[in-house]
Order: sequence, then C-alpha cells, then structure tokens
Amino acid sequence: MASSLEQLNRKFAIDGALKFEAGNGGLTCARIDAPLATGEMYLHGAHVTKFQPRGHDPLLFLSTKSLYQPNKPIRGGVPICFPWFGPRASDPSSPMHGFARLSEWEVTATRRLNDGRVEIEMTLRDSDQTRKLWPQKFTARYTATFGGELQLSLAVKNEGSEPFSFEEALHTYVRIGDIKQVRLTGLENVEYMDKVAGGRPRQGTAPIQITAET
Repeated sequence: MASSLEQLNRKFAIDGALKFEAGNGGLTCARIDAPLATGEMYLHGAHVTKFQPRGHDPLLFLSTKSLYQPNKPIRGGVPICFPWFGPRASDPSSPMHGFARLSEWEVTATRRLNDGRVEIEMTLRDSDQTRKLWPQKFTARYTATFGGELQLSLAVKNEGSEPFSFEEALHTYVRIGDIKQVRLTGLENVEYMDKVAGGRPRQGTAPIQITAET
C-alpha cells in the first residue's frame, strides 16, 4: 500500500489540492482539499464518497454500514452501475448493478483547471475477471470534477469488433434535510416501474413528492 500510495502521489498528486491516502478499510482514495470544494474518491469502484462546496454542507449521503472491503460495494455516495442495472436479467446470480462498483479502477489523469476546479480521471478496462461475467472488450473512462458543483462523466468505448449494449447509472445518494419538503421535477407524465408496488408501471402528472417509502 505504501509503495502504491507513493507512486500515485508522485505521479498524480496536486499540491494544495489533491493527494492519495489510505481510506476506510485500507482502501486507496483520493482526497480533494481545494479552494472551491473538498471531496473524496476511492479507486475501489471509482466511487465518489464525499463532496462539499466551500461554505456549504456536504451534499452526498454515505451509509455508516459501508464495509469498505474489496469484494463489497461502498454504500452511498455515487456508485457506478455498469454494465447492467439492478439484477441481471439473463443471470440473476451475477453481481447486483454490475461489476464496475466492485472493481479497482486505475487513475489515469488529474488536473487543476484554470478556474480552480480539480479533476480526476479513472479508467476500467476489460480483464480476465470481467470477461468471466461479461465477454465484451471495453474501456470505461470516468471523470469527476470537483468545484462549486460536482460534475461526473462516464464514457464507454467498444474495443472489440462486434456491437454490444449495456446499462449504466451514476446512482447518486443525496444528503437532504426534510424528505417531506423534497419535490422532484422533470418526470411529469413519464411512466416508471414502482419497485415498492411490485414493479407495477405508474405515471404521474405532477412533480413527485415523497410522502412514503418510494
């Protein structure tokens, strides 16, 4: 771990803004402490676990029940669901939400942008282990930019000769004050599957208000 951290910091640390440390469970994480924001991102799952703009409260929720183990997903923050979402339709025994959130990602770039934002890029490529679960050749490149707001971008490249389809989600857990004061707009008249109601389709015409388990 010490050698790995030393190598990461020598190549990718940014003075006064970003460094690599041993996080919870001994897992390697990038810690951002920059003028615009503080944050934290683990190599395990390329998982953003903290984001706090200067002068504001933390914006992400993180479960105290997270185990921080290489074979377990981190609970809360921003898990990456890829290459399938939820239970895999063709094989329910496969890992829930895919293997990206269980994989060790590689740091491929860090940058201090001209406006003070700090950017970290991590990459996941197919391997013998991933091909046992999903036979495709791919490169997934994930960029997290910490500033006055958190910007996240996931790009997937097909490295093979045959087309493939995949599912993905940046499954963000947002820290809030009073759930009953939350209104979710932009989904009016959109049909969705209600998991609490056994997967039945539903459709609303008004902004969603959280009044019960949802």
